[in-house]
Amino acid sequence: RRKIRPNIEATMKEFKTRAPGGKIKVRGLFKTSLFAYSVGIAINFGRIYRYITVNNTDNDLINNVFSAISNIFVKFFPKTILQIL
Repeated sequence: RRKIRPNIEATMKEFKTRAPGGKIKVRGLFKTSLFAYSVGIAINFGRIYRYITVNNTDNDLINNVFSAISNIFVKFFPKTILQIL
């Protein structure tokens, strides 16, 4: 339990710094939940991507998967959301 807490705290800090003024721009339980899950997933994918690029992992499958995921985010999310992320 103590090993997981710093990771969760770091994710929450990164989530809050991406929200201007510590507030998100959506209202309602469903939209807020969807936004929070999306940002959490994006933060974790960003961490994995940075880990792969720093460690020079030459696994083509992993690189292709992250390229596809980033293309999906760019295609389906408006630029305003991507600026927050």
